[in-house]
Amino acid sequence: MQLNDHYLIANCSPFVLRTIVNWNSPLLPIMALRKAIEDIVAWRKLGRESRALFQGFLPSGGRSYLCVLKKPINTPAGQFSAIKLKAVGNTEPKDPHPPKLDKSFINNLFKIIVEENGSIAVGPIHSQPLYGRTMDRVTAENEFLRLVNKKKLPAPYALGGGEYPDLMFQGQPLGFNILALKEWGADNRRLGNCFFIDHQAANDDQLGYSFEQAGKVQRRYNDEGLIPSDCHVFNFAITDNGEVILNDFGSGKNKDDLTHPQTAIYQLLDLARFIFSVYLLRGEPAGDRFLVHARPLSAFLKGYFGSDVFLRYKKEIGAPEAMLKRLQKPRIRSGGEDKENFRRILWYCCTQLSIPLQEILVAEGNTYLLTKKQWAEKYDELVRGLSKII
Repeated sequence: MQLNDHYLIANCSPFVLRTIVNWNSPLLPIMALRKAIEDIVAWRKLGRESRALFQGFLPSGGRSYLCVLKKPINTPAGQFSAIKLKAVGNTEPKDPHPPKLDKSFINNLFKIIVEENGSIAVGPIHSQPLYGRTMDRVTAENEFLRLVNKKKLPAPYALGGGEYPDLMFQGQPLGFNILALKEWGADNRRLGNCFFIDHQAANDDQLGYSFEQAGKVQRRYNDEGLIPSDCHVFNFAITDNGEVILNDFGSGKNKDDLTHPQTAIYQLLDLARFIFSVYLLRGEPAGDRFLVHARPLSAFLKGYFGSDVFLRYKKEIGAPEAMLKRLQKPRIRSGGEDKENFRRILWYCCTQLSIPLQEILVAEGNTYLLTKKQWAEKYDELVRGLSKII
């Protein structure tokens, strides 16, 4: 993977932003590195000593900036090889600039709220500025990541975050997250990339294994009392040794703050979101071939439920790849077809996956038990809520 020589820093002289940086002390004890990071997020040029700390730089997802260290740093949380600065602006070399305030995107298509008693409410859809994020999202991710890191789950490490007090979007200041990565290459090696691999070069067994590991990771989070709430194929990264980690936590939930009905429904929705993210890649060159030969959803569900439960409920789980192939291929940004197909995926989750999921929930002491008919009624309620926002 090609590293770049701090093109963002070299081209940022017209932009110098005021920042407020809050470090999760003492997780980054090297003061020179702190100073360099504070210069980068403020779009200031790096001095020679600061540049000497880095091996190179890499854009990550357009709005994030990956700073690869010359030498790994040792912190109380472990050893890290890179710092990821999330939501610092457009980091692409042709047009580097801070977050744009005149353009926005919707970053949560399925914004529904589960009430304490399990009833469904419609939540407001919050747009986000292009190449940036508002402070509520920054704070939510930082706080959730601290829980994740405390439980030693596979994820980036929260070094801190900050605010651009002069950049306001819809009444909120913008901010950024400062994350530490053990492997910088994994940040651009995502599970969803499997759908773009040439079929001649694909190793179906290895790809299927990665999806099974993703299912195990999502289950591990749930077992530790956390619901990531943004589980899709591009939020899972693959390290050099094949470990799968989760990467994005802006909507994460702690089960300690949820009732049993909320926990059950949010976990079901996480499964639906993952399956829908696979459906959206059916139109890619390797999409259908990958579904047939690697059976990624079966592998994911086997990882999530565990081999014993997966085999015991094989009839109920069925063949999720065949279910996806029966759906019309997605049309990007078309709206109508994708809404309908998400509802079909949600129906599959409510009427089929809810059965093995309830066994897991019962083992955790969750008392929210619904019959198959009641889950079908819950589907109707979810659809009524979703119809108002998608």
